[in-house]
Amino acid sequence: MTEIGEVFRLFRKGKNVTLQEASRGIVSYTFLSKFERGLTDISFMHLLELLDRINVQLSEFEFLYQKSNNYTNDLLPTLQRAYQSSDINSLKDHLRLWQNRSDKFSTLQRSNQIAFLLEDNPQFLVNEKKYLLKFLSENEIQEVFDFGTLELNYLNIFD
Repeated sequence: MTEIGEVFRLFRKGKNVTLQEASRGIVSYTFLSKFERGLTDISFMHLLELLDRINVQLSEFEFLYQKSNNYTNDLLPTLQRAYQSSDINSLKDHLRLWQNRSDKFSTLQRSNQIAFLLEDNPQFLVNEKKYLLKFLSENEIQEVFDFGTLELNYLNIFD
């Protein structure tokens, strides 16, 4: 089982942030090192501050933590079930929920849903192809997500 500290370390190193930079003014360098190695626990408030320091959203952190531990009950269990069962109506409902949000995680979720829907029904939301192209060209996504599904979906759409 992957510890929370290990996941934090993956993000921190991925963002090229040193232990000193991440811990400054929040926790001690030694404490953060022990946390990353699973030798101590951390308060939720300190974790939030540290995530903010390295520019990682809690949803991204939780996503990677759950993925690292092969949890099937992730942040979006109903969406996951809808994908697995190709339930187009549920996917459309989820798409509507994400449309009014503007953070990168929500935009990525929306794009992935659109890609899945377009693959299954090429006539669905024709303008969404333009949206996807614009999103993909304008956003440099540095967060850690499962891009395997996205790449396959996008390749099928833009063939």
